[in-house]
Amino acid sequence: VLTLIAVLLLLVVVVVRLRRPVLQDIDAAMEALACLTRNESAPPIVTRYVEFAPAAADINRIAQQLHDQREQLARLSLTDPLTGLPNRRAFENRFPQMLGLAERGNSVALILLDVDHFKSINDRFGHGAGDRALIALANSLRTLTRSSDMAARLAGDEFAVLLSGLDDNGVLAWYRRLSDHLQSELRAADLEVDSTVSAGQTWLLGAAGDNIEQAFARADHALYRAKALGRGQLAFAAPMSAKDAG
Repeated sequence: VLTLIAVLLLLVVVVVRLRRPVLQDIDAAMEALACLTRNESAPPIVTRYVEFAPAAADINRIAQQLHDQREQLARLSLTDPLTGLPNRRAFENRFPQMLGLAERGNSVALILLDVDHFKSINDRFGHGAGDRALIALANSLRTLTRSSDMAARLAGDEFAVLLSGLDDNGVLAWYRRLSDHLQSELRAADLEVDSTVSAGQTWLLGAAGDNIEQAFARADHALYRAKALGRGQLAFAAPMSAKDAG
């Protein structure tokens, strides 16, 4: 009887000692599944028992696949599918950061631009040629913008660029390099078109309580003026008056 009691006590001790790590493995699996339901990154499960290893490996694999899919969907939601540039949503997300630079006294230029006579390219050569022209412009913008800058396709043939650390002459030099680079890209795309871009520029006015709607309105007005002056050029927005600032 004493021997049986000793064996039973030993079994109880073993079960109690095993219960804690088993429950810890179960808790880890439950936490990983809860993270997946919340669209959060799940910590990898490290089991103490060989019997649990296949299930833990499956959960870790599924969690990684879901994490990769979420990252891919996030990138796609912020990327223009034709050109690979950031889209309007990505541009609007980045704008507050660039406005913050302007508020701290840094020069930040907003440039709106589009392809001159873009409709005639589509009508004359087809929409495939129009798409190649847009890709050529996107490639030029990607080449000529730094990591601190941003270029995005807003819609159709409309693009927007944020450039930091330049003055008027620097912005003008950048636009001229863009125009030259675009011609090279068009030739590389086997497009026999002499396409140009019109652009309108404004400075972000951090000290004047600027916002994206006001900045876009100024740049759009400058772009309209560039087209009225004959297209294929960059126009600067008129300096804001003290009355406008108030």
